[in-house]
Amino acid sequence: MIGSTVLEIVLGAVISIVITVIVERTKKPSLYLSVGKPYDANSEQIRTLNKDAGNIVPFGKRHRHLYVYVGNRSVNRLFRWCFYRETAIQCRAEITFHYMDGRRVFEHPMPARWAGSANPSLPVIHFDKREGYIVDPARLSFESRMDIRPGTEEGLDTVVRFDVDDACFGWNNESTFQGLRHPQWRLPDDRYLMKVTVISSGDRVSGIFCLFNNPNLDSFRIELATDDERKRVR
Repeated sequence: MIGSTVLEIVLGAVISIVITVIVERTKKPSLYLSVGKPYDANSEQIRTLNKDAGNIVPFGKRHRHLYVYVGNRSVNRLFRWCFYRETAIQCRAEITFHYMDGRRVFEHPMPARWAGSANPSLPVIHFDKREGYIVDPARLSFESRMDIRPGTEEGLDTVVRFDVDDACFGWNNESTFQGLRHPQWRLPDDRYLMKVTVISSGDRVSGIFCLFNNPNLDSFRIELATDDERKRVR
């Protein structure tokens, strides 16, 4: 009788621990990455002064931003009545660019920018009708962070290309201060592999994508990498 009681107590404790672990794991943020929809914008209103040549730098008629979506999964519908998924707090991201054989294009990762975050600069028009920008100190941060609620997605900037260029450029908060074409993240016309890593509260999730920087802007895109391509990236 005593042995049976002890066994029941131990079994009850084990079951309780297992249920607690399952609940806590289910409540934790569950992030995933997917290919975002490209965004095309009018370039004709963009003007910036080339200080070396004293000329207005051309931006063409159109430019395209490419995004990766980062989502936080909802709890399964069967369990929503008893607990909820937590928000992924203060997510930050970085991107490494690779040649198709897996070698890195740049030595260091590029700090990524959340598309929904505030722009660090504000456009202004001077009294003499010259265009320019002012920096808002409250928005000035080269590290972009974002909270992602369960059941929602946030866009992450990756690269941008203008229709007058063959090269594309990695896009983050620094790009505004680099004439919108950051020379540090310049990628000539070619195919590349792109590793996107998102870090939140000690957790980390990564995804590998293939970047097609084709001469035709309409073909400028990213796709999920194949199994073979993913194996090349370290």
